[in-house]
Amino acid sequence: MLLKSLVFIGATLGLVLWAIGTSVPWLFPGVFTPDQNVIQEMHKVLLPYLLALAVTPSTHSLEGTLRGPANALWICEPLPSLIDTAVIGQGSSIELAALGPGTVYCDNIA
Repeated sequence: MLLKSLVFIGATLGLVLWAIGTSVPWLFPGVFTPDQNVIQEMHKVLLPYLLALAVTPSTHSLEGTLRGPANALWICEPLPSLIDTAVIGQGSSIELAALGPGTVYCDNIA
């Protein structure tokens, strides 16, 4: 369900970007340059530009769903050490100083 809705949102955003991103160079090329040769080249590459704009948002939404768990692993690894430091830091600085080498050791062997 989440994947389907992300693809739908990405496709909708791609169509909006497609409509805006291709209509401005096609209808108002003088905004970018007054040179007719450059305008002709812009019109030649407008179709690949259109396809790239239409496909990119849905591709990024799919890529984000696949990389989500991998990114969560990077966040979760130091989290227990941070919690330990916050709890033990409430006490004295001697216990906090003793916790430092232990968390470094435990984080590196994990």
